[in-house]
Amino acid sequence: MDGGTLFLIIFILLAISGAIFTLSYFSKSSTSDDSTTTPISTTPIISTTPISTTPIISTTPIISTTPISTTPIISTTPIPIPTTTKVPTTTPIPTTPIPTTTKVPTTTPIPTTTTTKAPTTTPITTSPPIEFDNVFNQVLTAGIMASGLYCTEDNGVKCNRTGLDSWEIFNFNKIDSNTLNIKSLKTGKYCSDDAGLNSVICDRDAPGSWENFKYSFNSDGAMLLKSGRTGNSCSIDNNKILNCNNNNPINFIVKPFPICNNIRITVNPNNIGGNRVVHLAEVKVFDLNGNNIAKNGIATQSSTYSRDASKAIDGNTDGTWDGNSLSHTNEEAGAWWNLAFSSYVNISSIEIYNRTDCCSDRLNGSILKLSLLDGKSISKTLTGDVKQIIKLSK
Repeated sequence: MDGGTLFLIIFILLAISGAIFTLSYFSKSSTSDDSTTTPISTTPIISTTPISTTPIISTTPIISTTPISTTPIISTTPIPIPTTTKVPTTTPIPTTPIPTTTKVPTTTPIPTTTTTKAPTTTPITTSPPIEFDNVFNQVLTAGIMASGLYCTEDNGVKCNRTGLDSWEIFNFNKIDSNTLNIKSLKTGKYCSDDAGLNSVICDRDAPGSWENFKYSFNSDGAMLLKSGRTGNSCSIDNNKILNCNNNNPINFIVKPFPICNNIRITVNPNNIGGNRVVHLAEVKVFDLNGNNIAKNGIATQSSTYSRDASKAIDGNTDGTWDGNSLSHTNEEAGAWWNLAFSSYVNISSIEIYNRTDCCSDRLNGSILKLSLLDGKSISKTLTGDVKQIIKLSK
């Protein structure tokens, strides 16, 4: 029930109550005057005030002192329940917590690699060692080790030396994929399986079937030898003498290295215009015992621009012009730097130090050539790195 309906009901009840009260009042007045002598007027009482037909509506709000009932009014008419869209509970909106431990500090700048340029004077990389070519692809100079000792020619091959010198050097000449000759550098003669002497001896002027040896390599890179004459495996006896009269093979370690008498560095022949310079901070040449023997040679170059060739073997690796330790040629076609030895030397590795204050790319693509025994040679292409190692001995 709304407020308007309630107000109308109260108004009607008040009107009825007023009418009852008026009738009761006039009825009482007429009965109370029966004892008096005043005659009752027969003249009808006619009010001259017209009765208003306008309903009396009070503008004053009716304030009831009766407390409003707390009992809910239950309507018998069903109230329609509006249809609402319910959010499905099976698809909750995922929330990702913000981790507090991975906040990037605002005071720490994120490093970039595009704004920091390494100075040209600081060595950044070192060339990986350039390994000696595959063992038997050419006439090879090497030492032979058995049971941790080097072998030498001493009226027969004996493996009893702790160091490596000219007597412990052999040349290997590959014949086919599993056959080779062995030649002693000490005697200059070929080795053979001599059954009469019960040993391998290097006293033959020319190779033949008796001077052939069969070889193979195991998974560790060690070499296995057999006599080409008998097919027996080679080993050493209790006196460290090498022979091939039994079938108990042992592992031989081949230590290859070049026998060299000249080292030359020639400018990159593919440079634009063909004109470039060769400048070097230092060239180090190491023998089999790790000694730098470069100073034992004579350094020369195709021409000289203020710094002579010997600066590259003075022991100083300073790569700056102001350090006064650079060798430097003129800019010319086919410029070169050379180091010559008076005799053949055993070389295990070469280290080349480039200029560092500028122009290190001039060395990139230059050719390093080593002149070996028997007219052979090894050539390697250099890079523009500050330091590079050419490893010639395994």
